[in-house]
Amino acid sequence: MLSVSAYLGINKVTDRIILSDSSSIHPDLAKSFGTGLAGKAYYKSYYRLKLNVKQKLNNIYCPEHDLFMFTNTTDCLVNFLFACQLNKLGVKIDTGDEQHYPQYRHLFQLFSEVSVSGDCPDIQLVTHLSPVTGHLLDLSPLSGHSMLAVDGAQSFATVHHSDLIKHSDVFFAPLHKHAGLHIGIAVLGIKRSHPLNQVLSSTLETVSSGARSLQDLMALEKRLSSAQPQCFNSAFIHISPRIQALLNQNGVTVMSSDNSHMVVVECRSAVLRQKLASFFSCKPIKNTDRLRISVNHMTDNRHYNVDFSESFYQSLRLLFDEDNHDK
Repeated sequence: MLSVSAYLGINKVTDRIILSDSSSIHPDLAKSFGTGLAGKAYYKSYYRLKLNVKQKLNNIYCPEHDLFMFTNTTDCLVNFLFACQLNKLGVKIDTGDEQHYPQYRHLFQLFSEVSVSGDCPDIQLVTHLSPVTGHLLDLSPLSGHSMLAVDGAQSFATVHHSDLIKHSDVFFAPLHKHAGLHIGIAVLGIKRSHPLNQVLSSTLETVSSGARSLQDLMALEKRLSSAQPQCFNSAFIHISPRIQALLNQNGVTVMSSDNSHMVVVECRSAVLRQKLASFFSCKPIKNTDRLRISVNHMTDNRHYNVDFSESFYQSLRLLFDEDNHDK
């Protein structure tokens, strides 16, 4: 049975009580923060650091949006839909085949069964660049009516970034893909000028708060504080007629939109698909005959684009020449 001194946490050397407030941050976990960051000091430090990081992200990517941070794009999406439902806002989701990330299909189906219905929904939800087909959605005709919410996971910090930020009232994207900043942090942005900003922001501020990894924020802040953080993928490939012809001659069809950092091709030959995947260090798209080939060139200037068309063409020629020689 514990003695009274052991129960109270009394130090037998100094005879004083050791405060161990596990209702805030457990003392065993607080030790890892270092001097001065135990307990409530952690929250103050985290809050200040979060504000600093959000300001830097705003300056680099989206000066007209309020930002909220979550762990990944799915986390952003779920909390956004929750905020819409809580505030009784109707959401229109185009559930056309292969537009969205496939894993969202079940989520959208469940949400549509409980969401607020109406002829004129308050919000339209779309995916900017399909991860399955590489199709780029033109956002300009969709903006200016209801609130346009955009899954920008594959277009944020790429050659499509300006269009995403210009036309989306709400966007969500991870920082571990094309931005190349950190794994485990994603951003949800709401345009400050939109009438629904205040309604949604109050909910999102609550659900995005709480105890999170201080180490993750510190690592992200360090990346953002470099002299000129290279956090835009400025690469793109133009599918020229000769690239198109070379692919078609070898039984490969381009499915994706032109002038993008992502090229999605369809190839029915499993052997050739495997060679393409190995050559370009990419993975086949699950349950399809497709590959998603991406190019990357990091820069600090989102308006500076680098054309990889010629190198892509020469790489294809080399691969197909080797393939035909083997035959």
